[in-house]
Amino acid sequence: MICASQARCAVGRRERRARRNGGHTLIELMLAMSLGLLVSCAVLSLYRDQRDAFERATDWANITEAGHAALDLIAVQARLAGLAVQADGTDGQLSGDPTSFWMKFPQPQPQLPSTGYLPVFGCPAGRPAGAPEDVRCDADSRASDGVQFISIANNISSWADSHGAATDCLGQALSAQAASVARFFVRVSSASGEPELYCDGGARLGNPQPVVEGVETMQLRYWLDRSEVPQAAVATALWPQVRALDVCLVVRGKPGHSRFPYVDCAGRSVAGADLRRRQVFRLFVALRNHPVSR
Repeated sequence: MICASQARCAVGRRERRARRNGGHTLIELMLAMSLGLLVSCAVLSLYRDQRDAFERATDWANITEAGHAALDLIAVQARLAGLAVQADGTDGQLSGDPTSFWMKFPQPQPQLPSTGYLPVFGCPAGRPAGAPEDVRCDADSRASDGVQFISIANNISSWADSHGAATDCLGQALSAQAASVARFFVRVSSASGEPELYCDGGARLGNPQPVVEGVETMQLRYWLDRSEVPQAAVATALWPQVRALDVCLVVRGKPGHSRFPYVDCAGRSVAGADLRRRQVFRLFVALRNHPVSR
């Protein structure tokens, strides 16, 4: 570059040097900050959506697992209700050639040998209590039903422990030929504050333990021998005629961000009272050891 004078060239060089060493203008800074903020908001929103979707999926999976697990536990004991090994005192072991498909099992009697026992006994809006042969119902403030099943303990119809003894609904060992009692009801845990399905096993009756968390209520309806209409409340004299029952469980999840409507056990569409997802699980169980069912 040719300058008219030496002084003018020096001034031009200083101006160019100042422009190179100078900072950004306020407009440039504001544009850069705005773009950075937009990108950060987009990333945070994507992360939050992904996290919420993962939490919803996990909550739904936990609800489904809890509902099916609770129904399975109740169904096992319901199908055993009334089962009794044959009167000759058979110890319940398999007999015959173990390599053969045809093995002989002890044949169950149609009813329990103890006349004081009822194979199934339910408590509308209550829970079973007292001795198995003289069971009573204690009221439940949350209007959840309870039920008691009784069979005779043997290591074929129930899981055997490490010593080969029959076990109750909590895996506790029972003495041979003893009455296997299983009581199911729902109550709020004093430790977690969450509703749970409890089982009171015959080995230590009166010491119920939680088996499934999240079960909010249980509603039971019974089918009698000569009635095709489900009976919500069964008279005392009619309990020996119960041959099947409908089990309905309401299982709830963790607190969320919105209300979730659901269909309750009565078939009504209900808006959730809190920010929890709820799901209803149903099962129809036939009492296999009832004389009519057999």
